[in-house]
Amino acid sequence: MPFVILAVLYVWLMVCVLHRPEVKEIRFSTQAASLSMPPLTVERIFVVTVLEWLTTRFTGLMAPTVAVVPIILIYSPGLLDATNIGQINWATLLLFGGGLLLWSKLTAANIDALMAE
Repeated sequence: MPFVILAVLYVWLMVCVLHRPEVKEIRFSTQAASLSMPPLTVERIFVVTVLEWLTTRFTGLMAPTVAVVPIILIYSPGLLDATNIGQINWATLLLFGGGLLLWSKLTAANIDALMAE
């Protein structure tokens, strides 16, 4: 751990010395924004989905069922349509899904416990 701390400090020092920032000051402006109906609806659907996932033990709903409900709730009122599907980064989605599949198969075969031991 001490080596990691020293290495991070060394890299930070080298970045500061070799690549000085060109910007001296950054100014932020704040604007009061009110959310329209679609973002509020998506926010509510997100909160309900998270609560459903946190209470699956009590409600008896399985995680895949909970994952399908927000998709239906977002597409049914027209918040998203078929053109939005083309904008999804499918490579990232497949990579994430492949990781979940690998995790489930390792857990089913108890290989994860073997590796942890």
